[in-house]
Amino acid sequence: MRHRRRRAAPFSARGHERRQNELATKTLDEEKSAVQMRILNAAEDIFARTGFVGCRMNDIAAKAGVNQALIHYYFESKEKLYMEVVTRLFEQWELHMNEILLEDGMPQALLRKYIKEHFELKCKLPNLHKLYHRESLEGGDLFKKYASAKWFGDTEEKVRMFAEWKKDGLIQGQIHERMLLQLIWGMMNQYYYRRESNLREEMKLQGSYEEMKELLVDQIIQMTLYGVLPRGEGQSRAGGGMAISRSACVLLPSETRRRDSEDIDELLYELRILHGMELHIVESASELLEGVNEDNPCLVIVLTATDFGEVPAPVHELLTRLEAEPGVIVDRFVAVWAVAREGKAGEQLQRTLEEAFNRLGAFAVSRVSGRSGREYAERCAKQHATRWVVQPELILRQSTGTV
Repeated sequence: MRHRRRRAAPFSARGHERRQNELATKTLDEEKSAVQMRILNAAEDIFARTGFVGCRMNDIAAKAGVNQALIHYYFESKEKLYMEVVTRLFEQWELHMNEILLEDGMPQALLRKYIKEHFELKCKLPNLHKLYHRESLEGGDLFKKYASAKWFGDTEEKVRMFAEWKKDGLIQGQIHERMLLQLIWGMMNQYYYRRESNLREEMKLQGSYEEMKELLVDQIIQMTLYGVLPRGEGQSRAGGGMAISRSACVLLPSETRRRDSEDIDELLYELRILHGMELHIVESASELLEGVNEDNPCLVIVLTATDFGEVPAPVHELLTRLEAEPGVIVDRFVAVWAVAREGKAGEQLQRTLEEAFNRLGAFAVSRVSGRSGREYAERCAKQHATRWVVQPELILRQSTGTV
């Protein structure tokens, strides 16, 4: 007797109902999470504007678009809501702080890096710092109560670093290290929360928002490192009595500028922002020579572009005039960056120009193939420091003729 094959039983009504319930629960959880996020976002904004004392729960409810009772349901009290806001902000802050690494180095470079990256962090998390400043003015202690331990640990770490610098004679002995840190923060605190329109109207700045912030960072760095007196005032001088210059004359012909090289942009940015050099950028050989004679720069930078390794007209003119007036370039450091559509042509021109400047009596800062603009900027800055520590006549060239 043949047995009939059983047909697969259809989904039971109970199984279907269970899946529907799971889907409904998931949807409900997502809706709850979205509501909580709206409440936290609204609370963060209002706490930052009015402080804990001035904040009203009905204002948060109105901004979040929920009933006030729902806020109490999720967060129980105003203080617990404040705690959640602060905790969430510090979680973001710690992620960014883990990326700001200050390795061993000289104060000048480390202070530049710290100011630049710390200001960017303040701009990314303005409400965290607004909450801190608001509560400091009100004399409250809730922010400290819920703040990350790393918030205070980071402060003490920087104070210890400044104290070590003072002990080693790297910064002035009369500097109060904790006050120095707070003064740096104070300058940042004037600007991190400002909108683009405010910077244009009140500070009379021009350019894009990012360019204006870059200028502000540069000014904070300059004020921290050099104060308000002219650079030559009371600073070290070279053996011949000439004041040390922190400027660099840059030859950047229009053809090279049109190549829009990211490496060149990075090189100039790093020299100006991280190493504090005042860059005087010109397009012609005559302008460069005039700038060298007037400014006595610590560095001459030649930026050029080539197709097949040929020497471009502006650079050829510069070399021709330097052969007639070799004293202009003797004992000066010269940085060269050659851009090409094909890498080999750029490397060929790079070596040709380095050798040419060395023959003229300059010190060409050799660029290793594959190095970034940032790495080359650091190399140039180190050579500049050596220039004023060791008398030029005592500097020994390597067998390659470059330094």
